[in-house]
Amino acid sequence: MKSYSKYEIAKRLGRNCAKDWLINATTRSKVTVAGFDFHYGYHILDELREKGIEVPPSDDPEFSWGFFKQVKRHVYHKVSKDLNR
Repeated sequence: MKSYSKYEIAKRLGRNCAKDWLINATTRSKVTVAGFDFHYGYHILDELREKGIEVPPSDDPEFSWGFFKQVKRHVYHKVSKDLNR
């Protein structure tokens, strides 16, 4: 059985949090998060909160990274799906 590092667990928690967030978030918020200039290691969610986007707070860069990547994946998938119609 594989054991996960605390970093992998934090990223997974961020992804799961993003999945819940995506259900109620506005399209504008989703696109803003997906297009945000992310620099790994920074506290992206706190930066987005300062810009007025309602995302969960986090001082954990691994959690933030998981959240950001899940939202970005979701938005880009929707866009590519719409372009292929």
